[in-house]
Order: sequence, then C-alpha cells, then structure tokens
Amino acid sequence: EAATASQEAATPSGTSPLHLAVDEKEQTATASQETVLFVHGWPDDERVWDDLLPHFTAHFRCARARLPLYGRCDDPCCSGARCTGYDMDEIVDLLHEAALRACGDGKLILVVHDFGAIYGMLLAARFPELIRCVIALDIGYIELAGLAGPHSCRGLRNLCFFGAMYQWALCLCWLLQLLPLIGHLMRAACFCCRPASCYSYFYLHTRCCCEPAWRESIDWTRYPPQPTLFLHAAWLWPLSKFLRFYDEAWARGLVTRGDGSRALRMRGDHYFFTRRHPFRILPNDLAEVCAAIDAFLDDVPLSAAGCGV
Repeated sequence: EAATASQEAATPSGTSPLHLAVDEKEQTATASQETVLFVHGWPDDERVWDDLLPHFTAHFRCARARLPLYGRCDDPCCSGARCTGYDMDEIVDLLHEAALRACGDGKLILVVHDFGAIYGMLLAARFPELIRCVIALDIGYIELAGLAGPHSCRGLRNLCFFGAMYQWALCLCWLLQLLPLIGHLMRAACFCCRPASCYSYFYLHTRCCCEPAWRESIDWTRYPPQPTLFLHAAWLWPLSKFLRFYDEAWARGLVTRGDGSRALRMRGDHYFFTRRHPFRILPNDLAEVCAAIDAFLDDVPLSAAGCGV
C-alpha cells in the first residue's frame, strides 16, 4: 500500500491565514476524484482527523483545513494570522477560497466537527453549488451562541451552560490574551491550544447579540441544504442532557427531508471518531463511524461536474 503523501496547498505566507494540507494516495483508475474537505473545531487543528483520514484517502482526494490561530502555540503557520481574529463571514470566505483551491473533479464532500460544523454549515448554505453533501460530527444545528432559537424551551439551559459556564468564559479568555503582559503569560502557559483561537466564540456571540436578524435569517428546516449525515455522541446520562450540541427537532427533521439525510447516534463522547485524543474519555467504535459514513455516501449520487474556480 502506498504511503499517504501530504502536500502543503496553503497560499504563500501573508496571503491566507488559513492553512490547507492535501493528502493523497495512489488510487486505482476507478477511484473517485472527488475532494473531501475536513474542517476541525475548537481547540483542535487538522491533526484531529488523523484516525479517520485513512478511511477516506483510499477513495478520495482529502484536504484538511487549519483555521487561523488554531494549533500549537509555537506553530509557525500561525505567525501570519491577524491577532484580533476573524469574524464569521471572514472564516466562511477563507474556507470558500480553500475549497476552490482543493476542489478536484467534482463537488466537495464536507466533513466538519465542533465549531468547524458551524463554519462549514454556513459555507454550505452560502455556496450550495460547491458541496455535494455534509458529514457533521457531534455539532448540528444549534441554538446559536447558546441563545434562544426556533425552539426556545432550552434557551435558559443553553444560556447558563453554554453561555456563562463555557462560551462566555472563552470570550473573556480571548479578550484577556489581547492585553500585552497577560497575553504573553497566557500564550507561554498554553498546553493544548492557542488562547487566540477563542476568537471564534467571541465573534459568534457578538454577531448573534448585535445582529439578531442574521440568526433569524437561517432556515433551520433546510440547514444545510445538501444531504446531511449527522453523527452525534451517545454520552452517558446525565451528560447526554448537558452535552447535546444540536437541536433535537432539527435532527429529527433531517430524516424526513427525503434527500438521504440521516441522524445517527455513535457510541462514545465528543471525539467518538478518534482512537486517541487528550479529551476523549469514553470508549468508542471507529468502525461503526466508518460504516455509517460509507452507507450514507453510497446513497448520495456522485457529482458529475467540477466545482470550477
């Protein structure tokens, strides 16, 4: 079996703050030329896909994006990024540019996790012609930024847990790291992520709070518009109540759309698609995840035309 080759497809330093790595194998003549674009979430980087990637590289061209300012503190790829971070639209634009650079002969298959699912689904909604289908891992449609959405019965719980105890704390962390002395100490002490990567939460919250029309404009009944496979963690009670990163009505609606979309529960926690991860605490079954992905892709027709530039 040929070894996986990794090619750096990022634009020159200072041009694009989003890093893109393309992984390819020697494929048979019958292999698909479609491209799979992986988008990670917080606080990870493109390495979170290491265990799942071999399942795709034998059949697809794979491109892994690293969001600006994510990754290790000493990573030189982050040096050209803007220290104040990037708002929601800017990240979607960067992902669109990366998708066009990585696109092979056919539409993209978008694989997203955690905060990458929020960015990825916005990308799929803005550029539906670019993406054949979406595979979202553990983050689906949510009541954005923990605020009350179309189903506001969980609004108070989201406000307390996702807001005050989690996301607002990360927003404060991001603001503090902008201060010269405090920021230097925080960056020196970081062990798993860059404090600067918390900008994702800050811009999501400010967007939702300052522009409610933006949040309300999302058609959650057809979000994203492409056929979607949503795999979510089973967790354990009572964690399953507090660590549910999706709207249940949205997940139930997927299976009634009639386009092959489905929502399935996977054994494990937020990192059920990995074999080893510092934050994985529950046993999982990677073979189960791969089988669900294969069944979904078999039911979604291959695209016939390239995405173009």
